[in-house]
Amino acid sequence: MSPASLRSPLLHFLYLYRQVYLIMTLIVNVFSRFLMIFLSFFHFIVDNDSHFYYYITRK
Repeated sequence: MSPASLRSPLLHFLYLYRQVYLIMTLIVNVFSRFLMIFLSFFHFIVDNDSHFYYYITRK
């Protein structure tokens, strides 16, 4: 068996693993950012409940 035939599937696997890893980290970053925005917004609604509804009715 030549080293090239052994090395190419490993390189292909590493390339696929790297692509999947990058996509997963991107998804996790975006999801965590949206989660933080949603949690802070929800916290804002719960904290300033009357002020928030007052602001909506004033608009």
